[in-house]
Amino acid sequence: RDVGIRGGGEFVLVASRVPQSGRSLTRENGRPVLKEVSDEVSVGKVLYAKPKPQEGDQLREFPLLGVETTPYLHVASGLLFDRPITALIGLKQSVSRGFYGVRPVFGLEVPLIANLLAGIPLNLYGGVEYMMYLGRLSVAPMAAAGIGGAYLWYADVPKDEKFALTYVGGQVGLTVSYLFSKQFRLALDAGYLLWFSLVPTKYFFEADYLFPDYDGLFVGAGLTIKL
Repeated sequence: RDVGIRGGGEFVLVASRVPQSGRSLTRENGRPVLKEVSDEVSVGKVLYAKPKPQEGDQLREFPLLGVETTPYLHVASGLLFDRPITALIGLKQSVSRGFYGVRPVFGLEVPLIANLLAGIPLNLYGGVEYMMYLGRLSVAPMAAAGIGGAYLWYADVPKDEKFALTYVGGQVGLTVSYLFSKQFRLALDAGYLLWFSLVPTKYFFEADYLFPDYDGLFVGAGLTIKL
């Protein structure tokens, strides 16, 4: 901690060798992440290393802002409501710097079940995830709640009511991801989501213009970028 190290910080294991040419060569052999940080000593978990870490191996800090960004696509099949399959596109942000296990998570999501001729609902959610490292593989249960809003450009909506709250709800899920490079992980998601519509239906006389309630078991995938 005395030199600015924080939990969740990431490093690379560096091994050096001197061939016959006399030039020193270095190679990255592994990737540790810090679990605990005290004033003078830190404890980390090695995500992967080849060969195994040896006493005297050097560490080099891997400079990151400490945010993981995941653009994703989810598909949900309704359980409570008689709705067709719902597709959702979103962007999730996890804060890794200063956190190891339990981490805050935030996201933006657009449910494509809504009729985009009436307005594009943008749902904002926040919650927590619990990151469990299993080598290059990681498993993260997550729970979040949120609220959505939209600018309604449908002609029959009065000007002073063009902005409306569209949804309130949340989701629980599980993300399994694989670290295939220093800065990228492939993420697979599964879980359950439930969102209730808040848009008054008095302006939408045709069913196609509703922002419907939706829920369902969802599956999806994304690409996590470590920044």
